[in-house]
Amino acid sequence: MMPAAGQRKLSHVIGADGSLLTLDDIPPITQKRSVVRQYEFFLFAEGQVTQKLEFECEDDAKAIDEAHPLAADHTVEIYCGYRLVGSLVAGKAQRGV
Repeated sequence: MMPAAGQRKLSHVIGADGSLLTLDDIPPITQKRSVVRQYEFFLFAEGQVTQKLEFECEDDAKAIDEAHPLAADHTVEIYCGYRLVGSLVAGKAQRGV
């Protein structure tokens, strides 16, 4: 990518130790940073919360997948903080608000 007119191309960076590094000295980023979120699963029986479980998942879809086995016998509400992610009743997922 060429720099726009009037802009200079970056060719050197100062390292953490104060040394001058060229762009060839900097290793490429090879890994994506994954974000892990805290989820809470509330299990219901006869309209009452019977159990609260805590899970760490990368995203809402994985949290819903983790909750599916629990929905065989219970209604499960999935929260990420205060946000309702979804509800599972007999294996049917409904997205939250």
